[in-house]
Amino acid sequence: MTNKSIEYRLLDTLEEYQACIPLQRATWGEDFSEVIPAAMLKIANEMGGIAGGAFTEDNQPAGFIFGVTGIRHGKLAHWSDMLAVYNKFRGCGIGQQLKRFQRDQLLERDVKTMYWTYDPLEAPNANLNWNHLGVKLEQYIPNMYGDTVSPMHSGLPTDRMLVEWCLDSDHVLDILAGERPYTEDDFALATVVELSDDTSFPESDRILIEIPKNIQQVKEDTVELAMQWRIHIRNAFQHYLVRNMQP
Repeated sequence: MTNKSIEYRLLDTLEEYQACIPLQRATWGEDFSEVIPAAMLKIANEMGGIAGGAFTEDNQPAGFIFGVTGIRHGKLAHWSDMLAVYNKFRGCGIGQQLKRFQRDQLLERDVKTMYWTYDPLEAPNANLNWNHLGVKLEQYIPNMYGDTVSPMHSGLPTDRMLVEWCLDSDHVLDILAGERPYTEDDFALATVVELSDDTSFPESDRILIEIPKNIQQVKEDTVELAMQWRIHIRNAFQHYLVRNMQP
């Protein structure tokens, strides 16, 4: 299956809305407590939100995206709440194309800012958000969602990065055109903050904070090490965010 054979569109029929329920459970687990029902997905599309899907040539759902539109910081903005892709369709760019579809829909409505959260320990999500979409960080939020009863989240506090996507900024347009936000020199000149029991953090103009390549595998091997990663990353980001806010 290639990305070119996938169609991206707003959900329309009752069957399409209902098809998003098993997709959510396949992604976050059968007992996931935050499943968005079909009725709410439909209401979102009726009221300026977005509930869209990625469909195969035979009209089978491969992924979906959901968000709501409202007012944030005194201006119209969109909060992208969910993005899910069936496991067999992952790795061919469907997630990125769903975000681009969402962006296109919002720009047609003159909405130019989007927000969402992601787990800072999930390396694939970090790569997508920063290197292929061009987000910027607004806030680090410890244990934002509490216990969602999802195997993906189990064992660790649900710390999240709250990111902002300025949909028509020069930075975002450049990245969507294929440019990358960082050069080899940026990495070469940066100080790397690695996993350590040390509670002090190096002071440098350029910082790279290491994250695990596969936090789900780390968690499967030893929850204690995964928790160590969570606390370390939390402390590191909170330290440097506070530092950057100082005059």
